[in-house]
Amino acid sequence: MDLTAGDLKQVLEMGRTLLSCQKVDELRRTTLSLLETIFRSEQINFFLIEDDGRLDFDGVVTRGIHDRYHRLFKVHYHPQDPFLKRFPPRASVLTMAEVIGRSDLRNSEYYNDFLRPQGIHHEMIICLKSGSRPTGVVAFFRPEHRPDFTRREKDKAGLLAPYLSSALEKNLVVERFRRQEKIIQTVVGDLPGGGLTVLNENLEPIYQGGRRPQVWPGSDRPDKKGEAKRLSLPPELRRAIEQMRNRTDPSSEERPAEMNLRLDLGGPDESATLRLRLVRDPDGPVLVFLTFDDQGGHPIPRHRLQSRGISRREAEVIDLIFNGCTNVEIARRLFISEYTVENHLRAIYRKTGVRNRTGLIHSLFHSV
Repeated sequence: MDLTAGDLKQVLEMGRTLLSCQKVDELRRTTLSLLETIFRSEQINFFLIEDDGRLDFDGVVTRGIHDRYHRLFKVHYHPQDPFLKRFPPRASVLTMAEVIGRSDLRNSEYYNDFLRPQGIHHEMIICLKSGSRPTGVVAFFRPEHRPDFTRREKDKAGLLAPYLSSALEKNLVVERFRRQEKIIQTVVGDLPGGGLTVLNENLEPIYQGGRRPQVWPGSDRPDKKGEAKRLSLPPELRRAIEQMRNRTDPSSEERPAEMNLRLDLGGPDESATLRLRLVRDPDGPVLVFLTFDDQGGHPIPRHRLQSRGISRREAEVIDLIFNGCTNVEIARRLFISEYTVENHLRAIYRKTGVRNRTGLIHSLFHSV
């Protein structure tokens, strides 16, 4: 690897910049701006890759490529792209010379009718992955009068690939969570007394709100490695979910079916009625919504909180505070960040006119 200290510094600085990006499109635009400078390439494409392995043609972020050529690539030329014939590659970086001979390229329709009219002669790609699954591809182009991408530039791109892959994976996960949370907030409205749990396609919790019955004992306690345990759902609940999945078509526009299920919680006269609903995520799998009434109740009457302008989410935070939860525990149980918990606390303190948890508990108890 023939890289200088300046090259390594450039890679590290770009890596830090990319990891600080908060959204996928912000990351892609920042990437193209930095890569244009580093690799002296005025024409660059950044494609995302769908879960089924296909390029997201419509969502490409680009510099220096006219929309007309993106439309042509989508409808006609992408099957002829020599890189896509070897995609996903084992290596994270490939140049045009590695996928097709120069004479074969010059004699191809792809080059003469598509690349050449754009002034493109040299190309290098970075394949981004999450584990073994491809998540994106960045393609750099240069005209014929410019030199081809060098071994040194390829090595530099190879060093950048892990930073870029990690930054993209982080932002894809965050945006997916935000979409799911938006769906949850839209569908749920006011929670019933017992609260809500939302499960992903693997029946793992991605959201919990309000109080809940212990139908999955100890599931929100971390194991020895500090990781949350998988929910221990009762067999009858798992069977009910599978029955609903089997009769619900994810591609259908019809409202998914609902089911009520009465569960024994293990104690005398302890039971809960659960309502099951499957809700489609437009960009992903079907989510499982469980709402229930656990015969419980919030330690502070809801109307008291509402009269002070406390939102439903802030009431959930207050509920957990009264149960003695720390900020870390609140964040884990509500599937939000500690930063978001702190924001909720600041809003709660402002609305209740207190400065800390002790003042909050004193204020709310004396208002009952």
